[in-house]
Amino acid sequence: MSLEQFVGDLKQLVEEAKTAFGGAASGDDLDAARIEFLGAKKGRLKTIQKSLGSIDKADKPTAGQQLNATKSAITEAFDAAKDRLGAGTGGEVADPTFDPTLPGTGFRMGNLHPITQTINELKDIMGRLGFTHAEGPEVEDDYHNFKALNIPSSHPARDPLDNFYLRAAQNQADSIGEDLNEENPLLLRSQTSTVQTRYKIVFWICNGSPSVHVIRTVKSVFFSAQATPSTLRMKPLTPMQCRPVYLVLPLHTANVVGGKLPVF
Repeated sequence: MSLEQFVGDLKQLVEEAKTAFGGAASGDDLDAARIEFLGAKKGRLKTIQKSLGSIDKADKPTAGQQLNATKSAITEAFDAAKDRLGAGTGGEVADPTFDPTLPGTGFRMGNLHPITQTINELKDIMGRLGFTHAEGPEVEDDYHNFKALNIPSSHPARDPLDNFYLRAAQNQADSIGEDLNEENPLLLRSQTSTVQTRYKIVFWICNGSPSVHVIRTVKSVFFSAQATPSTLRMKPLTPMQCRPVYLVLPLHTANVVGGKLPVF
């Protein structure tokens, strides 16, 4: 094959490819045209490329340059047609009513857990009644969980089968130099008044403000649909000179359930 014939075939191929790509009305039509002209196995450009071996050795560099230019021209025509259709190969014609400058549809965000929502609501109600929120550690030592609450060593509440003692936490405390020993082990908080003992020491004595704390206690029970090891309780703590709890309770109940309910 002569160089002139080879170059002529390339020019004709470019014109036919541009016509086919320009006439594609959908992504499927464009994909079919791409396979016809740019297919890796049976594409028309691949077929002409195979005839490059029949070109005279002296003309092969020029023929190779023309082949590369033809491939670039056909690829550019394909990319232009793909941009025109908007959806790329395999898609449909872009919707003319679509405005990419409009704000997108936002993702739906999740909500707080119902228990967390209830806790926040109860703290808000008690806050409006003059209470502050107090918190304490969920990993307690033996003193605050039992001794400070006058629970003797022989009390059933200390039963190891009813409490989660933490040997790993004990080892960690030893490594950082905490004053913990076998007589004051660490465990998951199992009593509801541990925050009271801490709060009365560091805050209540200073300004006499009432407080409310939400307690998560952990007991060693079998998990089932009726029982869980972890329970939540809200406890109000009021100094003697503050408003008595029996006056606060009706207000709190009315805010939670609404209306006036008798409180005994």
